[in-house]
Amino acid sequence: MINFDDYTFLYNADAHFKAMERYPDGFFTEILRSDLAGFNAVCWGLAELSLQGELLRRFQGMDKKEYLTEAKVRSMLTIPEMPDAVKTLIDAINKGMKVEDDGEEIDEVLMELQKKTDTNTTEQNI
Repeated sequence: MINFDDYTFLYNADAHFKAMERYPDGFFTEILRSDLAGFNAVCWGLAELSLQGELLRRFQGMDKKEYLTEAKVRSMLTIPEMPDAVKTLIDAINKGMKVEDDGEEIDEVLMELQKKTDTNTTEQNI
């Protein structure tokens, strides 16, 4: 389990251009997928945005803290945490892009993702 409040997530220019290079069809679209490709994008995104956030903290003279690595995210992220992970990424992207959001559209997307996650979990348990 990951406590997302323990980390600083930053979507800056470096993260943006890395995401564009890695996901030419769109990072935002990729993290909303409910398959292995979506999981891979979420793991990469959490690790990259956590690293960027920690680098900024250190450049600001703050004490070093742990940041997420992709391997750590892969081993710690649980299926029920996926909607929170996606929301964490969406919030960081919106903040980094200075996008104002009313929360309604994101909530709808997250509810749909939660339904898919619940359905996939139920099917796997059968």
